[in-house]
Amino acid sequence: MKESEKKYKKIDPWKLISDAPLTILGSIALVITWPMRYFRDSKDTKLNKKNPKLRIMYSLISITDEYENLSDRELKVACSIFSTPWFQNERSKTILDLQSKIILNSFEENTKILVKYLEPLDDETIFYLRLYCSKKLYGDDAGEIIRDYDDIADFKKRGAEERKSYIEAIIKVHHNTLKGQKIKINNPELFEENEYRKLFENLSAYVSGLYSSIISTDDLSKEFDDLTKNLFEDKDSIYKSAVDANYVADKSLYGGPYHRLFDESHSLGKMWGKIKDAKPDDSRIEEIIAWVNEAAKDLQTTMGLPIVSMEKETFDKMVEFLGPIGINKSDLYDLLTYNIQEVLSVAFLGITTMLPSIKKDKKKLNTLRGVMVASGVFGNPLALIFLLITLVHSMIKGNTKQFKNDLTSKEAILGFTISAVIKYSIDFLGTKAIITVLAILMSLLIVLYFFRHVKKKKINYKKFKKEFIAELENLREMSKAQLDKENIKPLPKS
Repeated sequence: MKESEKKYKKIDPWKLISDAPLTILGSIALVITWPMRYFRDSKDTKLNKKNPKLRIMYSLISITDEYENLSDRELKVACSIFSTPWFQNERSKTILDLQSKIILNSFEENTKILVKYLEPLDDETIFYLRLYCSKKLYGDDAGEIIRDYDDIADFKKRGAEERKSYIEAIIKVHHNTLKGQKIKINNPELFEENEYRKLFENLSAYVSGLYSSIISTDDLSKEFDDLTKNLFEDKDSIYKSAVDANYVADKSLYGGPYHRLFDESHSLGKMWGKIKDAKPDDSRIEEIIAWVNEAAKDLQTTMGLPIVSMEKETFDKMVEFLGPIGINKSDLYDLLTYNIQEVLSVAFLGITTMLPSIKKDKKKLNTLRGVMVASGVFGNPLALIFLLITLVHSMIKGNTKQFKNDLTSKEAILGFTISAVIKYSIDFLGTKAIITVLAILMSLLIVLYFFRHVKKKKINYKKFKKEFIAELENLREMSKAQLDKENIKPLPKS
């Protein structure tokens, strides 16, 4: 055992990485493209996530993050660094064992190990590792951790002392992370509180996604609209008369269920103009209150409020143009208007994307973005506006390419697909059928939980079988009686 241990320790983990075929090819490519590096902007801070050493060290420094992105070879290297076992075909057990070793070690032990493997790394890896650690674990506002990170050329010029300070900053990040993990172990109540918070945030992600998908359906969305249609009392007033004046004056022009889109009075801007001019002697506070009240009354209805007002002729031409691709008047009106359910849907999704654990989880965040895209495509204009604002923000920060990659990622496509499946399943099968299916699935989950967790309880399987068959017989008789009652003929055998 001692001999094998000695052999194990003689292996240089970085050599394992360097000897990988892909790494060798990458090195050749680096040599070939080396002259082109002179044409790069010195302030380029794009992280090379293909750098295996950066990924391995970040996982070890963070203790708990991004092990799922490591290949088997890279995970073996990580285990080699901390002398923990590799379990064949058991990644989760391997990772858990490695994390436990890091947490149980002292600060001094971990520092000694990490410094040993940080020092051989090249300047660029050290530079980006510090940036990555700081951004991932401290956020964008980590000024005291990151200093002059936007100029790698300057970093290289500063020499050994600056490199040493960067390694110290990386170790500091690890110390802070390790301290947090040790606090969790020594204070389980805090750990439980954190787990409950994560559970709440994850549940929020699922609920907001499901709610957004349901709001996109035809039948259930109306049911939800009925729940909120009487939140604000609809009373006659001089302000209401002013808003509805065009519609009342010429119903032939502005009449019909879509009149709010054409009457030049129901978009937020046009409505404010009508209310402001309704009374000459009212105060600005009264006007604002009236404006909010009138907007809320219309917002709570199924027809909602238009994003912008338009001419009826323009709307008809749009319907004529979009008709061949399956978009009718109702669909187009829905896309150009919004109601309180659509406001809540976007608000829930937007707030959920800002929750700490969701914000750090790229996969969940992209899934919610896919749900947001689906919501916009299926008739919620506020979702499209939210995405547009996000795009503008990305353009200002210079992350347009990342925004595009996020929206086209497999997680975003999955989120879109799930929303589409939920919508069309409910629309096609009907609400009652979906509720029945959900009830069956819930029953199956309860049964599975029972068989998995109630192991000590003895079950009389013969009795269970007898009672189960009896219930099936009853179900058959009930079905037969129902068919006879409805005079439904069975399908022919052919």
